[in-house]
Amino acid sequence: ALQRVEPAGKSVIDSGTGSGVLAIAAAKLGASRALGIDNDQDAIDNALENRGLNAADVEFRCAGLEASAADG
Repeated sequence: ALQRVEPAGKSVIDSGTGSGVLAIAAAKLGASRALGIDNDQDAIDNALENRGLNAADVEFRCAGLEASAADG
């Protein structure tokens, strides 16, 4: 689905990121910014590990949607 959307040059948010795979894929497909958020610290820890394994430029935050929207 990300290939059809063509994230290259776009900002992407992966809400409920879990393993971070969608944010990482978006970054690998050329997204200018990829942010993954989840309200579960275990999910963020997993996403951070996957980011390292995939050498992807992705930011992950442990927060709810309301906090992420306010932070910009």
